[in-house]
Amino acid sequence: MNFKKKLKIGEFSQLMQVTVKTLRHYEQKGLLVPDEVDEWTGYRYYSIDQMQRLKTIRDLQRLGFSLDEIKDLCDSYSHTPTIRQLTEKIKETEAELKLLIARRNQLLDWKNARKEMKTMVCVSRRLVLKCNV
Repeated sequence: MNFKKKLKIGEFSQLMQVTVKTLRHYEQKGLLVPDEVDEWTGYRYYSIDQMQRLKTIRDLQRLGFSLDEIKDLCDSYSHTPTIRQLTEKIKETEAELKLLIARRNQLLDWKNARKEMKTMVCVSRRLVLKCNV
């Protein structure tokens, strides 16, 4: 059985479920540089080994790390966030969560006020209708 060792950018993007545009952006940032670029065609080729690096980049993004932070991590020896960095992300996440909860509460208050107003209008209309009979 013959397995491909290099994948064109389109094949790699489909396999890893990211857009070609995203891969080019990562390349521009120095996060994930193609394993090979054909000098004649300009085609970008990625190796199977680069799948893990892309997975790591995406996982760190989902955890709230910026591309610049991810680049620093990937360039470091450990390739993983320190306890201090994780603690900072937890604090940032908690602050975002507080803002989201406050927004949710404001929306619920507004929704309840609108329901109450609608109920008062309906009750007022019924009273007017009864009085006119």
